[in-house]
Amino acid sequence: MAVANVGANVVGGNPDVVNSVAGPPPVPSVIQVGDTGTASVASGAAGSPLPGSVTAGNTVILNVGVISATGQSTTVTSNRGTPILVIRQAAAGGGQNDLEQWYLPVTSTGALTVTVTTSDATNWRCQAVEASNCPNVSLAGQFAGSAQTTPTCPCGTTGKTNQLLVAAMNSSSVPTAGPGAPWTVYNAGGWTFANRWSSAYQVFAPGTGTTAQWSQPSGAVVMSAVFANT
Repeated sequence: MAVANVGANVVGGNPDVVNSVAGPPPVPSVIQVGDTGTASVASGAAGSPLPGSVTAGNTVILNVGVISATGQSTTVTSNRGTPILVIRQAAAGGGQNDLEQWYLPVTSTGALTVTVTTSDATNWRCQAVEASNCPNVSLAGQFAGSAQTTPTCPCGTTGKTNQLLVAAMNSSSVPTAGPGAPWTVYNAGGWTFANRWSSAYQVFAPGTGTTAQWSQPSGAVVMSAVFANT
């Protein structure tokens, strides 16, 4: 006789034949956020974008800003795994900077360092989000344009619940407001409105908005967003 298991269905009334029933995917949880600090980091040098140790099995989304140049070739490495490029959005012109988003499957527990090397040897910044239960990362939207007083990034989803959305932007003017709830806006360290960088994140659920919108006086923007789920 079959041993009963949680989540098992009897097939055709026969207790000896069972099918397992898949439960809902685990809900992603944001563990910590941070950035590389008030000073930008030199090309080829390491920075520490998170305040605490990262945990093996988690995922870190890296929002990387390349300063004062556009269309560069960039490599990103880490001591906790191999970062994978999701999107590289070149500046559209008008005073903003290149914006990239990478994800890092964490392979070992400990303090995280990231090294960015740029083809023009320009400095960089990084803002990071560590989360659990979201190993798969894809591009959700990207945008580059000018004269945007309410720059908007369309963070489309696959229709699944329990997705972590991470949006980032850089502008040629200082933003005055970031996305509202259910988004959480990161505005600290060197990744601030005053420095013209911003990012926001949320765990998507049915009925919540997926569009990230900032407000600013004027100017060009580059934006992109990624989602992560099981």
